[in-house]
Amino acid sequence: MDLGKRREIGEKIKYERKYRKLTLNECGDLLGVSGSFLGLVERGERMLSLEKVIMFCNIFGVDADYILGLGSSIRENKFCGIKDDIIFELEKMTEKDYNILLSIIKAYKKSSREDFPYRVRK
Repeated sequence: MDLGKRREIGEKIKYERKYRKLTLNECGDLLGVSGSFLGLVERGERMLSLEKVIMFCNIFGVDADYILGLGSSIRENKFCGIKDDIIFELEKMTEKDYNILLSIIKAYKKSSREDFPYRVRK
C-alpha cells in the first residue's frame, strides 16, 4: 500500500480517536498495540493488521469502507456506534457517577411518562 493511502487511513483513525478524546496510549490499549505504534499508523508510517482494522471499526462503530477509503459513509447508519460510545463512557465512570447517572435516567423516564403517558407502537 502506498504512503498516500496509508496516510489517508491514518488520518481517519486519528480523527475517530480524537473525536472520542482518547490519547494514543488509551486507544492503543483498546487495540492491543502501543501508543507509539498507533502514532506511526496515524502518520502513515505503519499499517494496522486487517484484524486490528476490524477491531477498530467494531470498537468505534465505524464502517470499514470508510476507514479504508472504499466508501464515503462515516457510519453504517446514524445509530451505529451509539451504544458502544455509551458503554465506553460508562466503563470509565466511578460507581458513584454511575449511580447518579442511573438516577437521572430513571427520573427522566418517569417525567416523560407523566408528560406523555401513551406509548407509540412501532
